Amino acid sequence: MHAGGPAMMRAALDTTIAVRDEVIFRSIQGEAIVLDVSTGMYFALDPVGTRMWTLLADAASIGRVVEAVCNEYDVERPRVEHDVVDLVDQLVDRELVRLQPLSGGDDRVEAGTRGDRKAYAKPRLTEYGKIATVTKSV
Repeated sequence: MHAGGPAMMRAALDTTIAVRDEVIFRSIQGEAIVLDVSTGMYFALDPVGTRMWTLLADAASIGRVVEAVCNEYDVERPRVEHDVVDLVDQLVDRELVRLQPLSGGDDRVEAGTRGDRKAYAKPRLTEYGKIATVTKSV
């Protein structure tokens, strides 16, 4: 975890993320693998976490991601706000992304309509360890 002073930015509805250049994201059948090539650490995201990552990586603010998830999934807004901020905090703590203030650009996201909402589950970021460990055991 970063040792940040009082000026350290915290996840909020009006912030966005920037994925670090050293981080690779691949979606596979609705779930995702996230690899930090600088450390060799790799992670997995479940389908809800994968959707949140995709929206965040497209420069949407956390607030817009919350709106999109509420439209796409059968879930109440307060729970989604908590879960998105929690996921972003986990991503920041693992140095996969960094927070940045919302720029003046377009902050719209594509989302499903309320009529076709999917079942919701709290997003999970699973840490598996270093990729070298996995390749040695295979």
